[in-house]
Amino acid sequence: MTTPTDTVRPSRRWQLFGGLATVFVVLVGAGIAWAVVGSTGLNRVVENARYDRAVSRIVFDDVESGDITIRAEAGNTGVAVQRTLHWTTQSPTIRENWDGDVLTIGFDCPRWGFGSGCGVDYTLDVPPAVQLQIQVSSGDVRLGGLTAPARVHTTSGDVRVSDMHADTLTVQATSGDITLDDISIGTLNAEATSGDVRAQYTTPPTSADISVVSGDVTVTLPSDATAYEVHLESTSGDLHSDVQSTPGATAKLRLATTSGDVRVRRG
Repeated sequence: MTTPTDTVRPSRRWQLFGGLATVFVVLVGAGIAWAVVGSTGLNRVVENARYDRAVSRIVFDDVESGDITIRAEAGNTGVAVQRTLHWTTQSPTIRENWDGDVLTIGFDCPRWGFGSGCGVDYTLDVPPAVQLQIQVSSGDVRLGGLTAPARVHTTSGDVRVSDMHADTLTVQATSGDITLDDISIGTLNAEATSGDVRAQYTTPPTSADISVVSGDVTVTLPSDATAYEVHLESTSGDLHSDVQSTPGATAKLRLATTSGDVRVRRG
């Protein structure tokens, strides 16, 4: 014979188990909600600094996440720095070190935490004759008004250069476009894995070597009678040129893409 006590005990066990499971789900859900809400709480702080000293070169040392803008104007002395720090869990640690007249800039982000959102955007006002070496993992790079050589490498981000008058410029972009406007560059080396490259010259270049894996190449040259030795190549795409190739010419153009179009024209 089954007693009322015997029929109630299993039910109480299941109720107890169900209650504990509910508490567990609620706690886990609360934890996930906290992580998601916490990750969207982006902190943002703008800082300004100025270095009143001679500078010949600025190096951005393996910037993980952040945009970089360099503005050069005649009459600028020293280096004016604006930093925009952003993070969710812990703020980045800034590194700005001088070695003689060379400034090295970088920052460190925490290696732990969910969605740290850590990074720094930099805007610098510099003298035109400062040399640049920039390496960015994720972020756009903008340069304007420079008269000294520069080297730029970005893994994910666009590179835009304008009004630059220098002997050499080297740009590498793994994923992003390279746009060069109103430039007077003697020797240009530009590489893009996935993205378009566009260069518009104000004076004839001595050498332009541009290679792209997936993307278009467009070069606009000055409207003068400069002769160029032109080499164009596209595995999958069209070739367009209104510049006749002159074998042995001093100025040389080597423009290639694996998948995309190549265009050369006089402006």
